[in-house]
Amino acid sequence: MTSVLGLDFDGTLVGCRRRQLSALAEVARAEEAAFDDSALREFWEFKLEGASTREALLLLGHDDVWATRVAAAWVSVVEQERFLMLDELLPGTVKTLDELSSRGYVPRVLTARTHPDRALRQVDRLLADHVDSTHVVSPRAAPEGKGRWLKAWSAAAFVGDTEADASAARAEGIPFYAVCSGQRSQKYLLAWGLRVFADLEEVARALP
Repeated sequence: MTSVLGLDFDGTLVGCRRRQLSALAEVARAEEAAFDDSALREFWEFKLEGASTREALLLLGHDDVWATRVAAAWVSVVEQERFLMLDELLPGTVKTLDELSSRGYVPRVLTARTHPDRALRQVDRLLADHVDSTHVVSPRAAPEGKGRWLKAWSAAAFVGDTEADASAARAEGIPFYAVCSGQRSQKYLLAWGLRVFADLEEVARALP
């Protein structure tokens, strides 16, 4: 018997830190602001603790008008192909997916992206033959969109790295496995009352 396993993409299967920070640095330069490595690290730390891009910029001391403008510009470029090429599979991803498939799980990618076509190409480039299919929902309603797919699949479980992923699973009564390999820290995810794993490989050991 097979069981569908829903898998978030960014932060769960691939590391997106380099892409997101490279896009931010470029947008900031266009706004005549230089983000050095220290500022970028601090920005990412804010994101790990739940801040949106705009909120992280405010926490860095920028004014609201500037932060709002830069956050919008960041959204417009972060999914460009040249930045997507910076994403890399997290260690052990392919091996773990293949192991899960051998155990009867059907791995399906469930991601929130503004440009579905680019997401599909990226997953195909990085994970062709290692996942069953890829499904893209709007970032504007990610929990609801992901929840609908999980329900339609009668998914056995969902693995993700954010509170939005947890909300999608909870709404449909789907077991959720949180990983701190991506865009939220272990501390932040624990505060949501979640059982937190280091990465997908650790989740695989916990799955029945």
